[in-house]
Amino acid sequence: MSPALRRGTFCLSPDCLSLPKVIRKIGLRREMGASMVGIARGEQSIVNPGPGKELAPGDQVLVLGTEVQQEMALRTLRTKLAN
Repeated sequence: MSPALRRGTFCLSPDCLSLPKVIRKIGLRREMGASMVGIARGEQSIVNPGPGKELAPGDQVLVLGTEVQQEMALRTLRTKLAN
């Protein structure tokens, strides 16, 4: 039986100095198999953002993956988008 998919929401710090950064450069899908399936930016919802979409400070990102992929995604987002 394969691991169950989960969704997690991660908020990017409003004072994150390493943004904007395009999704492709973070490597969630390529490096760990997790997929960023949505971005909430203020009142705007971006569904299924492409790899060229830029993340901005304060964005809430929706990531789909197994529990392990979710943990890796959070660690990667914290590391690659650290101030």
